[in-house]
Amino acid sequence: GCQLCPPSWSEISISSLHIHGHTFALTYSLRYVFTGTSGIPDFPEFVGVGLVDGEPIDYYDSRIGRMTPRQDWMTKAVDADYWDRETQHLRGGEQVFKTNIEVAKQRFNQTGGIHTAQMMYGCELDGDGTIRGYNLQGYDGEDFISLDLNTLTWTAANQKITCIEWLKKYLDHGRDTLQKKVPPVVSLLHRDDSSPVICHATGFSPSGVVMFWQKDGLELHDDVTVGETVPNGDGTFQKRISLRVSPEDLREHVYTCTVQHISDDRDVVKAVMEKQILSNRNPTDIGMSGRIVRAFRFYMTCLTTLISYYPFLSRFLKPSLVGPPLSLMHLPSPDVLDAGEGTWHGFPISLAPFHPL
Repeated sequence: GCQLCPPSWSEISISSLHIHGHTFALTYSLRYVFTGTSGIPDFPEFVGVGLVDGEPIDYYDSRIGRMTPRQDWMTKAVDADYWDRETQHLRGGEQVFKTNIEVAKQRFNQTGGIHTAQMMYGCELDGDGTIRGYNLQGYDGEDFISLDLNTLTWTAANQKITCIEWLKKYLDHGRDTLQKKVPPVVSLLHRDDSSPVICHATGFSPSGVVMFWQKDGLELHDDVTVGETVPNGDGTFQKRISLRVSPEDLREHVYTCTVQHISDDRDVVKAVMEKQILSNRNPTDIGMSGRIVRAFRFYMTCLTTLISYYPFLSRFLKPSLVGPPLSLMHLPSPDVLDAGEGTWHGFPISLAPFHPL
């Protein structure tokens, strides 16, 4: 049989929701994040993490020197030689990242300090069949190149299994973990009268969720800030939506936060009332606040170390044809990069500072 054939669509539960005028597709993702560092004592110089829907599935760092699974089902999802093969790819990638950092330091006249080179690539699959792919390369937290696979693809000589097919395969093997349905726990948080009211949902899975504020039954868009959905580290997710509102309006109107999730047909609705709000001024809320702070610290640690897989901030860099080249490799293998049209290969590029007009 075909070891790398993707599972059939009928075996994977991917759907869209339409609730009270809100439509959102459940999105599944496969992404790989690689970070090379310089100048950080007692920290691996190179780390690679593979994630499905934000959950680590495999891991490599320069201290361990070997690719290892992070989910039990991963041992059944890949062939027996996969771990040795990917270990060799990552050992080669480790050297590439070290070289890239040294070249970049020379190009930007840097002699010391902490420096990072990062690469993130992956793909996403929506319930309506839409697929997306991307490859981002960054240095010291800023983009120096990104590629949208919806508009441009590079194809290597060997076209093997695509990123989307790998994602489907992982979803099939990890269905009990990745496709579990857990309802959110919703809390309202308010530090003081000058701070926004925060509606915080946590502990839910899968990651797709709808959250919105209403005033006297009408949905609000002004003065509303919607946060990112982020992993808790235990297979569940959290998200927050904040509302800036004056104490006078809070007294004169009814404000509610509504949370909708596929795990429950019923909405979770929280009204802004004094007894519903957790505040720093209330000592009985220390337990809940502590859990939220710990989750936030965990997330920030991930962002600043290994799995900061959000797009890098683009500012003052652009590709240039001067100076020594930076070799950009696809890692850990050319088997899993492309979003549907083929696989990828490395290419040379060099950088120069860019000063916008």
